[in-house]
Amino acid sequence: MTQTAIVPIIALRFKSYIKFKSYFLTSLLIGSLLPDLDLFFYLTFGDFLHNCIFHNLFFVTFSFLIIMIYGEYKKDIKYKSIAFGFISGILMHLLFNILTFQPVGLLYPLFSASENFDLNNIFKMRKINNLYEILKASDFIFLRFYGWFLVEEIIKTPIYNSSQITKIKLWMKIELSVFLIFLLLIYFGMNGTQIINIHGFLLLPSLIAAIYFTFKLRKNIN
Repeated sequence: MTQTAIVPIIALRFKSYIKFKSYFLTSLLIGSLLPDLDLFFYLTFGDFLHNCIFHNLFFVTFSFLIIMIYGEYKKDIKYKSIAFGFISGILMHLLFNILTFQPVGLLYPLFSASENFDLNNIFKMRKINNLYEILKASDFIFLRFYGWFLVEEIIKTPIYNSSQITKIKLWMKIELSVFLIFLLLIYFGMNGTQIINIHGFLLLPSLIAAIYFTFKLRKNIN
């Protein structure tokens, strides 16, 4: 998804207005980031699995059931909150994908990636030169902003994970640097296919870092 970090940024920004149950918010944040790990399958297999494995409703249902069954096995009610938070994050991610005219394999594997749901097929949006590439590059600046929100969560409850601030700030600097490099590549006319491939290779570790820090800071966030 373009601007992967927008949903978790919004969730953290408005957390003070909503009373979340234990670990619901952390689960929502991870759920909203996780679907774009589909990048691994895209980089490995190409368009054949674009936005399919973690972007379909069967994965949402399966994830919910697995977490609920595990919670029942552990006799721990918090897993109910985790399950609802996780699928809420995924569904918000899918909705944002759809509303921003990105193809989503909602019913994969019943339909192939070539039949992904895409509002572009209905409204026929006109492509603006370099806009798609700039939106891709903005993924990194939004992840940088997300890192800032995570640091804010640590500052609010410094008893937990204060040592993570240095690591997150380093990650934020890397994200900003990658964003600026992408703008230069676009300015000097690198073609769209090359931009997309480089974007995928760099975004995948960035997403893994975002998910790791989110999980690590679960006590701060909740």
